[in-house]
Amino acid sequence: MVFLRCRRARARGPGPRPGGGAGRGPVAGQGLPGLPFPGRRCHGGPDLQGALRLSACGALQGWDPRGDGGRGVPAPGHPRPILRGGGGLSSGHASRGAVGTGAGGDRRLHQVAGAPVKAGLRRVGELVKPRIALAAAASALAVFIPASPGTAWRGAPLGLGVFLLACGAGALNQLLERRLDGLMERTQGRPLPSGRLAPDQALAAALALLGAGLPLIILAAGAAGGLLAAAAVFWYDGVYTGLKRVTAFAVVPGALVGAVPPVLGWLAAGRPWQDPRLLALCFFFTLWQVPHFWLLLPGQAADLRRAGFPSLGDALGERSLARLCAVWMCTAAGAALLLPVFGALGSAGALLPLCAAAGWLTWKAATLLRGAHAPWRAAVPHAPWRAAFAQLNAFVLLVMVLLSVDPYL
Repeated sequence: MVFLRCRRARARGPGPRPGGGAGRGPVAGQGLPGLPFPGRRCHGGPDLQGALRLSACGALQGWDPRGDGGRGVPAPGHPRPILRGGGGLSSGHASRGAVGTGAGGDRRLHQVAGAPVKAGLRRVGELVKPRIALAAAASALAVFIPASPGTAWRGAPLGLGVFLLACGAGALNQLLERRLDGLMERTQGRPLPSGRLAPDQALAAALALLGAGLPLIILAAGAAGGLLAAAAVFWYDGVYTGLKRVTAFAVVPGALVGAVPPVLGWLAAGRPWQDPRLLALCFFFTLWQVPHFWLLLPGQAADLRRAGFPSLGDALGERSLARLCAVWMCTAAGAALLLPVFGALGSAGALLPLCAAAGWLTWKAATLLRGAHAPWRAAVPHAPWRAAFAQLNAFVLLVMVLLSVDPYL
């Protein structure tokens, strides 16, 4: 029909129709009625095929014709596009023009249909704190692999279960703190405070992740491991999250959660609770998290004050906080050196890099003391703190790698 009308328009020319009736098309220079873009002319009438192409292209490439973001209410000053039959377009023609045909149209339709799914997955990804969950799963596997050499593949359910459980705990934490997150610049863009995700959706995602992770942990580490994992979620979301509003030292009891993944890896390997190697592993994986958290405080001081969280930086001052973090970094290096003493590491190929890395971290702790008060630090705010944070994380990653490869060295 579109092509026939264009041909008739060309045949008629720009003048009026026979019989004195004026053409249906808009006057020269006007666009199609109800469309926010001008239609091309076809010898006195609108180029309806070109308009349909523009309409279909806009629909398939995410054009929001109402300007309302899909909420169903047009924005002020933004007309609702209506394809009217007065210009020779029926509703059937409009729908066929918007959908398109052929392989290219189908491909674009699939892309448009998948866009909301991708956006939802992206919001859930921001909700669950995947990097923290990945670190928890890595610590569980770093203990399981040396405790069960030759059967590393059996750690897959354990690693996946710990990852999913940690994701669920992180989502629940953001749900509980969504109001305070909205007060801080660092966190106000998260899905819940920004309104991109509803609280009931976040709760459903958290429960689904917890419900998926816990059975996998029970499968890998037994009922005792499942109880320990459930207790860790309660401690993190029920105790630590509340303590953060009360005391600046909440991270000290909160760091106990860091010992749970190594214990799960130990139990999944069938090792006994009372083994002294497990004690050394738990001590290290608990202790390093305290300076890991405190090294972030100088860069978050204004946000913490705005949200009403007690901050150790405000209580002690930056100079004293630097001393405290340096001491804890040195203590983390010493805790790593206890691993070979208790037999958690045994090969010379792992012992030598561990000693070198512990000495390097101690030196970097001393560098933090000097750099935190250097005259040039004003030009690069919090640079020594960021550097120390990255160095501590690199040290812990190296320890986990050495634990994993120690049986094979």
